[in-house]
Amino acid sequence: MTRIRRTENGGFSLLELLVAATVMTLAILGSLSAHAGSQKLARNARDTERAMSDLQAALEEVLLSPLEEVTTDFPNGAPIAAYDDLHLTGEQIVVTYPNFVGGTPPDPLEVAVTVTWRGNAAGTRSLSLNTAMTR
Repeated sequence: MTRIRRTENGGFSLLELLVAATVMTLAILGSLSAHAGSQKLARNARDTERAMSDLQAALEEVLLSPLEEVTTDFPNGAPIAAYDDLHLTGEQIVVTYPNFVGGTPPDPLEVAVTVTWRGNAAGTRSLSLNTAMTR
């Protein structure tokens, strides 16, 4: 069993106090680092949830258009203006049609909707949803 030595006046030695202060400082810094990391994860999760919600709303809007008009209502590769910077910094939602090159839309028509935004220190982030439309 380890015993702590006391100085002549009954207190702790300076070395023991420095070691204890160093250990306590490291523990506090580790705790603060973990807290900052959890805040960053929570912010990223919140941003991802907002982006997915906007992406689902945009996809529903696209799917409500008739198949014959969807490619003119939502041009291939063009952003949907209503979603520009809606909830996130630099947010943009773009509709593409991977199996469509022009003319009459095929049946079924593949639809891809992608949201991109600038995350906090994470750079540009994006999510996509794909589906198919038919008559």
